[in-house]
Amino acid sequence: MHKDYSTYSLDELYDVEEHIDQDAYPDRYQLLLEQIKLKESVSPKPNPAAKTPEIVKKPKTISSRIISIFFVAAFLIYSLVNGQIGAKGKVLSITESPEVFWGIITMLISFVFYDLFKIYKIKSGVKDT
Repeated sequence: MHKDYSTYSLDELYDVEEHIDQDAYPDRYQLLLEQIKLKESVSPKPNPAAKTPEIVKKPKTISSRIISIFFVAAFLIYSLVNGQIGAKGKVLSITESPEVFWGIITMLISFVFYDLFKIYKIKSGVKDT
């Protein structure tokens, strides 16, 4: 009884080739080698020119930076007027932890200045990176 190697994949054929007893089953081994040659000649070679296209990150536009400045500035003004920063149901007060409060305020101000700087670079024609 001969095995039907035509239904095997190329990887399965290689696996059978490693484990077959060539001395006990010389006919099967010859059929196996023929199927491997046939599958290798038929199987498509990977095309190196058909690579996936690179995804190019689009830089933020001026309008998205202005919207970002608007929301950060609104939160900044609200926090300075009330003396509290609220996030995730917790309120951080200037009286309870002034170092952390002013640290967050400084961080928010730096976000605004960063976006203003990027807008300036876009307006002056420098490529945004």
